[in-house]
Amino acid sequence: FSITPLIGWKQNENLSYALGFTYGYSFGVPLIVPVFSYNKNFNCNFGIESVLPLSLKLRYTKNEKNYWYGGVELGGASYRLDNEGTVFSNYNKLHLFRSELRYTLNYEREIHDWLWFGIEAGYRQNLRFNLTNGPRGRADVIISNKLMDAPVVNASIFVVPPRFFLKKKKE
Repeated sequence: FSITPLIGWKQNENLSYALGFTYGYSFGVPLIVPVFSYNKNFNCNFGIESVLPLSLKLRYTKNEKNYWYGGVELGGASYRLDNEGTVFSNYNKLHLFRSELRYTLNYEREIHDWLWFGIEAGYRQNLRFNLTNGPRGRADVIISNKLMDAPVVNASIFVVPPRFFLKKKKE
């Protein structure tokens, strides 16, 4: 899992920024990293959404039901592996560490007020994919993989808060 608490300021309808930190496995190991979020609408169609140094996305809004994104994101994970009864049973604590950069184009479309569809395509650049004998990504490496970069495709359906939750009460 990862978590990113932020404290932010909304300057106006077109600019917001925040400071905070993230806890996660972005480099394939558990880390706490300071982050800066910057979100800006340049006009009614184009904007930028970022949580630096983890992600940067440019946004094109055709209308309130269709969004296009293009960007780069740093991702990673760590997995504790059970090694009983395997060829690795002589090792104490097997961990698989992965970290990657993703360059993607995304399209999101509203199906219903609270139900959305998304499709993502892009390119994944491997940074690390190592098997270690312990909870550190670079220490006690058993297998160091040099995975080739690869294309990425993802389709998703997700829920968002209904519009009536987001509408401001008129005075």
